[in-house]
Amino acid sequence: MFCMSRATVLASLLSMTLLCPADFVKANNGGVHGPNVNADTHSAEFRMNTTNSDDNTDGREQYRVHYQRAFNDRLQVRMVLQYRDFGSVEYDNVKAEFLYNYKKASSDNYAAAVRIDARTRRGQRPEDIAIHWTHQYNIDKSLFVRGIAILDKNITENGAGEKPTTIASRFSITKRLNNGLMIGAEMYNNYGELNDISDSNEQRHQLGPTIMYSQDGWYIYGRYLSGLTSATSDHNVSLRIGKRF
Repeated sequence: MFCMSRATVLASLLSMTLLCPADFVKANNGGVHGPNVNADTHSAEFRMNTTNSDDNTDGREQYRVHYQRAFNDRLQVRMVLQYRDFGSVEYDNVKAEFLYNYKKASSDNYAAAVRIDARTRRGQRPEDIAIHWTHQYNIDKSLFVRGIAILDKNITENGAGEKPTTIASRFSITKRLNNGLMIGAEMYNNYGELNDISDSNEQRHQLGPTIMYSQDGWYIYGRYLSGLTSATSDHNVSLRIGKRF
């Protein structure tokens, strides 16, 4: 039987963040979210994210605060406020996410949802909307996989005077162990603009392990991602602490 003390889990998760070098670029503070919505639930979460790259350009750290609430067993709304270290910690963006769980898992063990995001950013950077088509398949009671296809559209012009649409995907596999522990792996892929897919060496792909410990509604999550292409940050570490109500 797998067994790990609470102190050991917390120390391992904190070490993932504290041991990461302090040069950050193109931080990935997202996740492979699931499709399921449970009625009358809400939660709050804090995220910290750091990324290291060999060129050490424009290095920054990101912080997020999430609050989400389910209005019924189909619709969930989340508000996201993000800050970034621009030499000092300053407001970066705010986002609203609307998740509709249109397919509940039944005998086929498959669930699906659509999420629509709307984001406004600090300064002159473009506002955008995104559509996430997310899926989850339960292999058994303790093992499940997720996949997300994402289209992101600038609704105001970027620095080049354009409003591009980009395409991305995310995947994960997660195993529930004993004592509130979950382990897994996640992959993030950004393919570039929808009408002009980037060359393979210009696409951004990340892959790495995850670990989460939960008890009494509280949870702590850690993730390490390694860049798989020359255009991708070499090392990315994320830490999350949250409470479900």
